[in-house]
Amino acid sequence: MRNFTWRRQEIAEGCKRDDRHVHIVITSPKCREVTPRCGKPSLQLFFYDLDPEAIRRTRAAGDDPVKAQELIEGCFSEAQARELAAFVEAHPEDVVANCEAGVSRSPGVVLALRRKYGGDTEEVFRKACPNIHVASVLGRELGVGPFQARKFEGIVDPFVKDEP
Repeated sequence: MRNFTWRRQEIAEGCKRDDRHVHIVITSPKCREVTPRCGKPSLQLFFYDLDPEAIRRTRAAGDDPVKAQELIEGCFSEAQARELAAFVEAHPEDVVANCEAGVSRSPGVVLALRRKYGGDTEEVFRKACPNIHVASVLGRELGVGPFQARKFEGIVDPFVKDEP
């Protein structure tokens, strides 16, 4: 069975050359391209860790409609989901998805991939806070959606109190 994992970017860069894997590298739209040092095939995607619906219903961009549209256009898209699905289909190796922090975007990708190809989806919720927008868009492309948001139960910052 294929293995689908996620990592922070600097941890993923330290992977072993002899492992059978490919990389999905996720960075923000304004960041540089990243090439894994191991030389394995990689797909680089540029998108924000945001949900277009959340941007629309909140004041994430203040009162600036141009900024709001820029943020929405920088979210994970159906075209990126198609590109990602085709990349995974073309490479039967294990997949290491990584983003800057390894907390939301790459776990969202892994959640959808594990549901499609098999794997522990509960682990994703236990160890990360997967971006449900990413998982849902990719899940629709893979034919395995929908996904529901859950309260993150992993590491909790002791200085932040949960909302009732």
